Amino acid sequence: VKALPHLVRLQVLDVSFNNIGDSGIVSLVQTLCQPSSMDMEQNPPGDKSLTAAPQYITLPQMHIGYNSGVSGPGSARVAQLSSALPALTRLDISGDRYKPAHLS
Repeated sequence: VKALPHLVRLQVLDVSFNNIGDSGIVSLVQTLCQPSSMDMEQNPPGDKSLTAAPQYITLPQMHIGYNSGVSGPGSARVAQLSSALPALTRLDISGDRYKPAHLS
């Protein structure tokens, strides 16, 4: 999960048919909503030359359906968080009852 914000060109994330619960799926989506920036710990002390502006992931498709531990509240939170992913055009939560209005 820690590597996800650095995958700014990720096109499809499919974690369908896993045993991910509410807290896991919410954590995953929260991580995707965070900006990526270069790891400043890799710079020599005082060297700011490797700094870069934060980048946001431009994920157009996410498939998270049929995860047995995801309930209505988890799906609702994912839908709320997914509105912070402007490139997201397809959120597949098949097998879940909740569908976000902005992706209908």
